[in-house]
Amino acid sequence: MKVAIIGYGSLVRNLKDLPVEMDIFNENGPELPLEFSRISKDGRLTLVIDEKRGTQNKTFYTVSRQNNLEKAVEDLRKREKLYTSDFIGWVNNTNRTNSIKSSRHPNIVSKIIEWNNQNNFDAAIWTDLGPRFKNITGIKYSNDAAWEYLLNLPVKRFVKALDYIRSTPVQIKTSFLNSFNERLKDEEPIEEEIIEEIVL
Repeated sequence: MKVAIIGYGSLVRNLKDLPVEMDIFNENGPELPLEFSRISKDGRLTLVIDEKRGTQNKTFYTVSRQNNLEKAVEDLRKREKLYTSDFIGWVNNTNRTNSIKSSRHPNIVSKIIEWNNQNNFDAAIWTDLGPRFKNITGIKYSNDAAWEYLLNLPVKRFVKALDYIRSTPVQIKTSFLNSFNERLKDEEPIEEEIIEEIVL
């Protein structure tokens, strides 16, 4: 069984110990709606699939070293440090099964099945985390709200959050990322003061 691993954020930059056939990602993954609409445990705004607010982007893919779908799912779960494999989406073209019933993004499953067929994969897996902003902040997600959230982070978390966003693959474009890049130009003196504070 040939299993594709679909990525778009930190996974593309750092596979860690994920067992794969090649240590790089190809650029022609399925087109999925992406946005920085999830707040992670360490406070970063992270890039996730967001069917409501996301911008359609070509994602990336690599190939699992496993020839068993369950083992490939477990490998990705461990790499993402998730407590359950329910947060890993999957499609199996060989028996026409998928994770649509438990998926947070049921509308993308058909896209990935089609992409699988076009690229001769038997199965595909991806990190199936959803947006998480309002339920953390109590505020509806928007570019303004996300930016305000970043500016109110503690110093070290703010710098870490900036590093994460800046390391986004250049091919990825989202509404927030465009806004972020424009606003950061106006906030450069603030950022310099923050970095100086950390050093001191």
